[in-house]
Amino acid sequence: MGGESSGGEDDAGWLHVTVLNDSNGNQLQIAYGGGIGSGQSNSSARIVYIYDARIGSYPSYTFQYNNDPIPHLIGIVNSIGTAESYTVTYLSSQTLSSPFSPPSTYGTAALLQSLGVTGLGISHQFQYFAPSTGATSGEFTSVTTPLGGVLQWQHGSFGDGSGRTYRAVQVRQMTPLSGRSQYTWNITTGGGSGTVADLGAGTRKVYTFQTAGPFAGLASSYEERDASNTALVHRTIHGRRTRPATCTWERLRPRSIQARPMPHKARARRRWTSTATSRRRRSMIMAT
Repeated sequence: MGGESSGGEDDAGWLHVTVLNDSNGNQLQIAYGGGIGSGQSNSSARIVYIYDARIGSYPSYTFQYNNDPIPHLIGIVNSIGTAESYTVTYLSSQTLSSPFSPPSTYGTAALLQSLGVTGLGISHQFQYFAPSTGATSGEFTSVTTPLGGVLQWQHGSFGDGSGRTYRAVQVRQMTPLSGRSQYTWNITTGGGSGTVADLGAGTRKVYTFQTAGPFAGLASSYEERDASNTALVHRTIHGRRTRPATCTWERLRPRSIQARPMPHKARARRRWTSTATSRRRRSMIMAT
């Protein structure tokens, strides 16, 4: 733990691993960059070099950052001839806006735009929710894979009954490959329950949650329902420690065993004796 974030870092005071050893004698050495407001090495959580035994004293991996006020990773360079080299791009100076109406702005931020394998021309692309023109809430809405697969999320606003409103995913969609059919799942919450409905299969999963007591917010039951809304599987969950028992989860409650002294006259010890015919009999000798 030879690294420690300096006072200008968001994680000031946190320690970071600089040497890793395994039981076979292998070793990794990790060097970190200087923290904000500090020129000293190993004073941030931003990894700069990783060393191992494959190329001697030279770093196996070099991490590159931009010049943002809080530096962002833009590349990983591989020095050992394998394919782990990456390029990272960002949408810079994006205006942050709340997803609620009317929206309010909160300065600017850099958002991850793509993560690609250097030299291969393939990458993952990322997109975010824009509540108004030229602004973004920073809510993750989609990722496109190198083969054209797409994962998408739609967010909605939900109240908790106390006057507060939260944002949560309400629709999830997936396209496995470019040109393939899209699959959709609707997610609804409220009233101490949540449902994930598979629109293509017509099935759904229903979760109920405890709303009071020490386990408030934890799941209390789970069901899988078919297209006719008939429960095929039901599990009930009690407390925090559970075990499966014919689709019902029961709380484990260890029995309490209390040792009690026996009356003096009932105390006994057992002794085994053998006869000449090798038959065993038990004799009890009462304690005096």
